[in-house]
Amino acid sequence: MASAPAQNEDRESPPAMPASGWARLTTALRPHQLALVSMGLVIAAGVGIGIGSFVLQTYFHNQYLEGKFLSGWQNFLRQGAPWQALVPVTLAGLLALVGRARLDSSQPEPGIGFSRLQAAPVSQLRAALRRERRVVTTTLTVLSALVAIVWARLLVYLVLAASGDALARTTLTGVGLEAVVWSLCWGCFWLWRRGYLAKLESWGVTGGG
Repeated sequence: MASAPAQNEDRESPPAMPASGWARLTTALRPHQLALVSMGLVIAAGVGIGIGSFVLQTYFHNQYLEGKFLSGWQNFLRQGAPWQALVPVTLAGLLALVGRARLDSSQPEPGIGFSRLQAAPVSQLRAALRRERRVVTTTLTVLSALVAIVWARLLVYLVLAASGDALARTTLTGVGLEAVVWSLCWGCFWLWRRGYLAKLESWGVTGGG
């Protein structure tokens, strides 16, 4: 007789509540925590750099209006987004495109850096190529972080221009062009990396990024 109330109590217990939307979201994002934290740090760094560059631009701009002499790097900062800074970025992107075009006709042989391994076993050569594969992937990751910083800097200037700052408004076009050029450069390197990894895989080199 004593077991009946216990059975009724178990039968009347409420069903388990489904996981909340926030819990499901955190569960889904848990495997990507490192990437999300890294992305947040990069964006924060970009905002900080954007604010810092604008503060320096404002200071040297006022110095220039007062007729004071500015050195080369001070005048560089005064402009905010000088076109000269985009020359090496553009050249880097063009070189990546040239490298991508040359990959189609490249021969399955080690590069100059692997000349000492030409007589080594195939497994050792593939291990060296895997290391190079990881370096290439890491390089694109660093470039992605730089592009994110440039776009975060553009966001800072957009906010300042929208708030009515005249100097930010006049510099906005240059900062926007800077973001576009950096993004195009990233795209060129992405194409080169894609072709490079495909070439390595055709040689039997997989893994490492």
